[in-house]
Amino acid sequence: QALFRMLLLRQAYLKKKKMSSRRTNIAREVLSTERAYADNLKVLVQSFLTPLKENSDRLQLSSEHVSLIRRLICSLDLIGTHSARFVQDLQQRIAVWTASSKVGDIFLALFFQANFLKLYMQYIEDFSHLQIVLLHFSEKKDIAFACFLEDLRNGCGKLGLKDYLIMPVQRIPRYCLLLKELLSNTWAEHVDRRLLQLSLKKILEIADYCEQNQENSLSLSKISALQSVLSGNLAKHVQLMQAGRRYVREADFSEKKTSGKLSRRTLYLFSDILLVTKKDTRKNAQELKAIFNLKDIQVREKTLAEEAKALVVREADDEQYEFIPVNSTENLSSWLNDMEKSLKLILNKPENASQRVVRLAKQDSDPSCNSKLEKKSSSSTSATSMTPSSMTPTTSSAHLSSFFSSTPDSTSKSKFQQLKNIKNSFPL
Repeated sequence: QALFRMLLLRQAYLKKKKMSSRRTNIAREVLSTERAYADNLKVLVQSFLTPLKENSDRLQLSSEHVSLIRRLICSLDLIGTHSARFVQDLQQRIAVWTASSKVGDIFLALFFQANFLKLYMQYIEDFSHLQIVLLHFSEKKDIAFACFLEDLRNGCGKLGLKDYLIMPVQRIPRYCLLLKELLSNTWAEHVDRRLLQLSLKKILEIADYCEQNQENSLSLSKISALQSVLSGNLAKHVQLMQAGRRYVREADFSEKKTSGKLSRRTLYLFSDILLVTKKDTRKNAQELKAIFNLKDIQVREKTLAEEAKALVVREADDEQYEFIPVNSTENLSSWLNDMEKSLKLILNKPENASQRVVRLAKQDSDPSCNSKLEKKSSSSTSATSMTPSSMTPTTSSAHLSSFFSSTPDSTSKSKFQQLKNIKNSFPL
């Protein structure tokens, strides 16, 4: 028995020794990655954002764009200050590292900074807006702006502006993964275990907040950008920016007319409506052709000849539209899945009649149709108040399943959502 106990003790000792070695390596990885992160933040500010701000007139950046860049610089400077202090504390701790050393307290000191969460949320919001700005210049094919960014990139190596901008967004999930690795290699009686658990819990909360803020910011930016380029008679009566409305997805389709003719269209799916637009390349605009309320349409997937598929949208008056995806890899089941999820949220959300968003008339190239549309739309200034008298919105959740005819594919989880599972692995 004594020999058996000695064997168990030796196994426990070897296990702890192995875990201690891994803890040392992970702690060094935290230091090296944080040092690189701090350096990259300086590059982003000094080599990209500051030159953009200083050359705003030459690049024809608006005052809003300049204000956005200034906010980003301010946020990055403060984030960089926190990161530099974190690096300094880690260096001092690792310099005298032993098996009993701890790093959880250093993580806690970073995460519990009074403005740590606020800084990252503000950065993510501004980062989302800047993405829309960059996309706008890209769609305009602004050669001067593109050449300027390329010159900045050449001066910094292989990485460009977008590569550096995403780094603060990626750093939060990276903290989570590093803490998970540290915690999995810290034995139960170690003084650092409780501190690491608290740190992990805190950063997961921050990750959740950042994810929600990023989704909301991207959605608002996309809605605002689309509203600014909408054109046509129907667009005059549509206000996309509505409380609770979220952008979901978009894709290019070909609308199949009854005559068999195909017309290029872009479909925009929001949390309560579906927009159909036609790209106007001359005006760099999106002509609004139709807008449907999700509660007042039936959508299904239809198989055409040669294994091609189409998205069929049918209104309450049995008028039907077929949209064939331009990209053959476009997953129509995902569209149906997103529509079903959005519809469930709508049906489960109480609302009064004045708040209901219902179908708008489809714009036609026929002048008579346009005049009818304008007459119908004249009594409203937004998409939330145009209600055809011939249609009663469905409010029964039991009716939901009949709206969709195919089984939706499961959607992939984001990095932030995957990190939520860490909580279950390391309960407090």
